[in-house]
Amino acid sequence: MKKNKPRIKNTAAIKGRQHAFREGYTRGRDSAIYGSSGDFTGAETGRIRSDWLPQLKTSTFLLRNSFKRLAARSEEACRNNPYAKRVIDVLDMFVVGGGIRQFPAVVDASGNTIDKINSILIEDWKRANDEIYRCGSQRVTVYEGQSIEFKTMMSLGSFLRQEIAGKSDSILRRAFTIIKPTTLDFSKDTFDFGDIYKKPIKDQTILGQNMNAFFEPKSFNIEGYDSPISASQMSLFYRTIEAEQRLGIPWLTPVITKLWDIEQLFGDKLLQSRQLTRMGIWEKKAAKNAMSKLLKSEDGEEDEAVTLERLSTYYSDEEPKPIKFDDTLDQSFIPLIKVALHAVAVGMGFSYGRMTTDLEGANFAGGRINIIGDTKYFNSLFRHFAKCACQSLWNKFIEFEFMAGRVGTISFNEYLSDKWRYSQCYHLPEGEQWVDPLKDAQAQDLLYKTGQVTLQQLCAMKGQDYKAIIKQREKEKQELTDAGLEELLPSNDGGIKTEDKPDQGGPDINSFSGKEEKE
Repeated sequence: MKKNKPRIKNTAAIKGRQHAFREGYTRGRDSAIYGSSGDFTGAETGRIRSDWLPQLKTSTFLLRNSFKRLAARSEEACRNNPYAKRVIDVLDMFVVGGGIRQFPAVVDASGNTIDKINSILIEDWKRANDEIYRCGSQRVTVYEGQSIEFKTMMSLGSFLRQEIAGKSDSILRRAFTIIKPTTLDFSKDTFDFGDIYKKPIKDQTILGQNMNAFFEPKSFNIEGYDSPISASQMSLFYRTIEAEQRLGIPWLTPVITKLWDIEQLFGDKLLQSRQLTRMGIWEKKAAKNAMSKLLKSEDGEEDEAVTLERLSTYYSDEEPKPIKFDDTLDQSFIPLIKVALHAVAVGMGFSYGRMTTDLEGANFAGGRINIIGDTKYFNSLFRHFAKCACQSLWNKFIEFEFMAGRVGTISFNEYLSDKWRYSQCYHLPEGEQWVDPLKDAQAQDLLYKTGQVTLQQLCAMKGQDYKAIIKQREKEKQELTDAGLEELLPSNDGGIKTEDKPDQGGPDINSFSGKEEKE
């Protein structure tokens, strides 16, 4: 006879499942937080990773105590360390170069270019370029100011741009000056990081900045100023690399220890070299009197060791054992330096070859991959800086122009109704030099003829404005034609006579008149 198994009531089964869920949740939570055990091996702790104890902290929290020291070390490295200077110069060279040119692109409601307004802005910008910055006694153009701002952003993480009164002889009543972020006064901070989610954010002061409810600075506390400077007259610029960031982090931060390691390696090697030069002569103490008479100085003073330029004489009863130094540079010193330099280049975002110009062991494929990666990185920095810093300055210039009534019949109220439209412009980079001019020119010609790029894009690659190129080409073509010098007109045949090669069709990029393409 079968025995009946006891049945589990429905309520008991539900309670059992709930208990299992709570137990599993608790263990999983404890595993993730304390690393005791669980499915995520990256959260485990033990004998191997017992010293890996990171904490969740925002950059804002960390910068409260670290910013001034980071900024000082980074700035000192940029001034004195050749590798730090090199990485800063490389980024500045390929992102800003000789200056990011602004070219107005104001359009009407239908998208048509308003040439009258753009022409006025082009001419006024030429003069504003020389007058819009007031940096001490030196005359600084906008394009020089861009380099100063970009280098300050790299070395200190941020820069401040303050609006001040313009010079009396300037067409602009307002001007700007550049201020370091190290002048921000942290002593006025009221934000309690320990109570971050309990206290209201509004009207808090964080890293010297008086914030609104959206973490936007309303004003800035600057050392040496009695009262805060309004955000309408002061702007803070930095590259945001993580959420909840309120101040820029010096770009050298990930590599600054490696730069210091390189200096220490050089220092140790130089110390070793100095020790190797301290060669000496050993004699027994019994021979000291004889040697002293022989080497007696003119003033009659004697020492245990008598210096003979770089040589010294040592007296002892037992012969000293020589100390052997390993001075093999190619086996230890040079590899260590290269590893550190690779870390510096990777930490700054571009290739080791670009940083050091060391081409040992390089090949064409590897060099090409590095160029593509570096170019993408430089382009991303260019777009960020153009929109972050350059566009902001251009917006102010446009505002000054409308306030002064210099933009035709457009009133200041009309400008205020749609600031964005009247502030549109192209940011033209400085043109890059070709490695192989013939092949690069042929590649660009092919891209244009196959419709993969426009004339505007081709000109922008060289830091030129395509409209100015069209106008100048049209003028030169007319002048050469009037003078009967058609043979001097440029052609797109690469030096090959037209009758010697088949017609490939497509527009003639070199004789582009502007009638074939409209914006």
